[in-house]
Amino acid sequence: MPLMFNQMERSKFGDEGASARLAWAAGLARGIVLGIVLVLAACTYKGGADKPATFKFTWFSYVNGDDIRRQCTAETIFRARFVYNGSYNHQLRSYDVVSDGVGGAYVVARAMSGNNLTQFLRELSVDAWGWKKSEAKLNEAAFETLKTRFRESGVYGAAPRGLRLESDRYYWTSVVCQHGEVSFNAWQYPSERFAQLTFPKALLAADNTGVAFREPRELDPLRRPKKQQSPRAGDITGPYFELTVKENGLADLGGVFR
Repeated sequence: MPLMFNQMERSKFGDEGASARLAWAAGLARGIVLGIVLVLAACTYKGGADKPATFKFTWFSYVNGDDIRRQCTAETIFRARFVYNGSYNHQLRSYDVVSDGVGGAYVVARAMSGNNLTQFLRELSVDAWGWKKSEAKLNEAAFETLKTRFRESGVYGAAPRGLRLESDRYYWTSVVCQHGEVSFNAWQYPSERFAQLTFPKALLAADNTGVAFREPRELDPLRRPKKQQSPRAGDITGPYFELTVKENGLADLGGVFR
């Protein structure tokens, strides 16, 4: 269907011609698509992380481990999810650790790097986003070592209630179901808690995705996002958002994008 413009729109563009009108329409369309993405990102995750649309549209719920929480009972085998936010528009990593029921475990690693919102808007396709995925089998000794790293890192301790996880920073989150209880935690760089983490190296050792790990780094304070500004000037096009840690999970999963 051809694009239609009213008199106000025509006067707005003046003599710039058809190319300007088409550019304006394209920008509007992309804005609408972006709005849809940001709203749907807060939907509930029910599985299907390998489908790009499912992943992006349920990201907050995925990080919060809503699917793990729903299925966590006293009979549930050990299951955990660790997420690394390497500045959201640059790199994301996810590690699902599931007991095999006989002493060992499987580690499903997923990573994406460089596929950002700019590519999505250019292609107008969620297929522009996709995980690199690998799966590793841990024997009983390796699984016990991994769980020791979890304990050393304080995975089962109290979460830093009130901590704001900012999308353009670097942080780890964890959700664990064990013996029918769910434990959530988060560590944001830079902090003493983050510096004491030992589980990342153990998880990366089981990661065969081939995606190089993006090390945490300090941000230039002059490039930090402002409350009413998104995206940040000079940065990769993409959303900025905050997630707030509550007692055992994430709070306010909707309406946090800026």
